[in-house]
Amino acid sequence: PKQRNEINRPIRRNQENGTHVEYVSGIPPSLSKDLFKLYENVYYKHNPGSVFPRNFFKNIGNYLGDDLDLFLAKTEDGKLVAFALMIEDGTVGLEMGYGCNYEATRENYTFFVLVFYTTIKKAMEKNLEKIFFGTTAHPIKGRLGCKLEDRYGFFKFNSRTLNLLSTAYFRCGLRSLTPHIHRLVSTIEHNFSRNQ
Repeated sequence: PKQRNEINRPIRRNQENGTHVEYVSGIPPSLSKDLFKLYENVYYKHNPGSVFPRNFFKNIGNYLGDDLDLFLAKTEDGKLVAFALMIEDGTVGLEMGYGCNYEATRENYTFFVLVFYTTIKKAMEKNLEKIFFGTTAHPIKGRLGCKLEDRYGFFKFNSRTLNLLSTAYFRCGLRSLTPHIHRLVSTIEHNFSRNQ
């Protein structure tokens, strides 16, 4: 019962605020710029650095077509305020992206409704066996029954020095090496640009 209330309360609050969700298979080209603006809002709030290229949503819409599930949150007057995007690969779904207008979605649980409720509902309708929700918001996802899975990566540099440093950094967890690695990379970049 407690978990059911945790699920029903946000859905109810979202509906009371006049937001409704529309489902679209694929990405209509006319929406790609609006999706990018909403995505950019979320990205720059939580991540430093570069964002997807401006034509990202148009391109994946062209290449993936109906393997994309797009969930659009709109106000009563039809204004797009948020979206969630899921890619289907056989019997697996991958939550690919979320974007929103923070001013319009701050108090009405749009994130929860789009990213979890509607995505899971659609996955059940399509008989998907598993959904990967990505690497953020672990506490919320954990309360909803998501489980963390180990991730692995492989790095190999052409430089012996960088290989040694990366091995120490990743294998041993020596976070104290971080400033030294940054200094080394800066020195390498400086020497490279000087030789150009």
